[in-house]
Amino acid sequence: MKIHFSKGLFRVPRYLSLASAGVIIGGRSIRYVSFAESGGGIRLDRFGEIALPTSAMKDGDIADPDMVVKALGEVRKHIGESFVRIAVPEEKTYLFDTDIPVVKGTNVAESVSFKIEENVPLAEKEVAFEYDVIKKTDASLAASVSVMPKRTVAAFADACEKAGFPLAGLELESSMIARAVVPTGDRRALLLVDIGEDRTLLVLVADGIARFSSIADVTRQAAEAEPALLSGEIGKFSGYLSSKDGGNVALPAAFDAVVLSGAGANIPHLAAAIGRAAGAPAIQANVWKNAFDVNVAVPRLAFADSLRFAAAVGLALPGAEPRFLLSKERRALGFEYLLRTGTVFLGGVFATAIVLIAFFLPSYFFADYAYRTVASQAETAGGDSIAAYDKAASAITAVNGQAKALSYAVPPTVTTDIIASIVSAQNKDIAISSISIVPDASGRSEDVSLSGTAGNRDSLTAFATALKATSGFTNVNLPIASLITEANEPFTITLNRQVN
Repeated sequence: MKIHFSKGLFRVPRYLSLASAGVIIGGRSIRYVSFAESGGGIRLDRFGEIALPTSAMKDGDIADPDMVVKALGEVRKHIGESFVRIAVPEEKTYLFDTDIPVVKGTNVAESVSFKIEENVPLAEKEVAFEYDVIKKTDASLAASVSVMPKRTVAAFADACEKAGFPLAGLELESSMIARAVVPTGDRRALLLVDIGEDRTLLVLVADGIARFSSIADVTRQAAEAEPALLSGEIGKFSGYLSSKDGGNVALPAAFDAVVLSGAGANIPHLAAAIGRAAGAPAIQANVWKNAFDVNVAVPRLAFADSLRFAAAVGLALPGAEPRFLLSKERRALGFEYLLRTGTVFLGGVFATAIVLIAFFLPSYFFADYAYRTVASQAETAGGDSIAAYDKAASAITAVNGQAKALSYAVPPTVTTDIIASIVSAQNKDIAISSISIVPDASGRSEDVSLSGTAGNRDSLTAFATALKATSGFTNVNLPIASLITEANEPFTITLNRQVN
């Protein structure tokens, strides 16, 4: 499901945008982050943390749905009706590399699905999966495959629905940390170490993609008290990667750098110890690396605290596709977007109608009032009906037209020539009611005003064309208002005649 929006002059309203808040549900709390547009980029908009009872989550599963829904409801109070993307705890997900032959006419997703049971202790029908292409040749395709049990997807989607959140996608925690802290375009082999309050997550990132992950049973307190524990876990992780057969997928022989995040990333001297264990320099993460320049837009979230929000930041970054949504959730997402679009459209129609009514209604009432006033005065003066008044006015207009045509200021012979020229251009559907001839002050030209009725638009257009072709007339002007829409409608044509 791909929905793209222009980033030009016209901005998509936040209510309609699929830009999502990032929400990570941990063992002790729910952390959330959302961004807003700012000067052609984005800025940190809202963030926070809602405490969770320790009994709410167990081993990555939602153990107490009511508690989780209640906490998500508190998050919704802070971020409003935004779409959300949620990171599923790494304990409930799987991540592996695979390579498949490229066969013309073969569906890639179907080929990847055949590799599921070789790498995951679940049946293919029990899981949902997504894949990212690492590289592709004419003969094969290498991919990083992310897997979640369908029951886990359903449980997290159900919690969002009950909390009133439209779900835009689920993601792996490891992938979202990488999305936040690994610079766009960086293809080095990186070790991400996210040190949490309850455990440490180790992630191999290569070619800009999270490739492998492992949970180490080392808490922040344990890492601070005995850094060697974490060093030992990193050694085991490195050993596993070295022994793993990657097939046609190239595996890094060593780490180029280590990036620390999580609550324990601030522990003094820990970075140096981890760097020695990994054989690469270790640095603290900049979770805003792919969001904005902290030297230009200083976030309200302190640097030390931001390290705990890495996954939430990765989730909230714009440009992500909806992933890990089952059929029900995909339909719900599509319906929610159509509903919002329809609401905005109807609101626009209603607002336009109000403006038009406010603009034209006073004019209508004023015109009606003026007509009734004139009619009333006519009846009072002569006792005639409205119809009789209109008939008399028409007769006066006709007489005035005839009088104008006989104006003493225009020589009769010239008048006769003008009338003859007009009559020669006249067709059977044109009825002329008046001709007015007015010489200008210099005596070099005459303005002629011609009024009448036309049977239809085509006959009027043909009449105007014939006048233009008649010798002596210039500047034949048929106003747009005189382009009739019904039969026997009045018209006015103005002409100019040069006097020799």
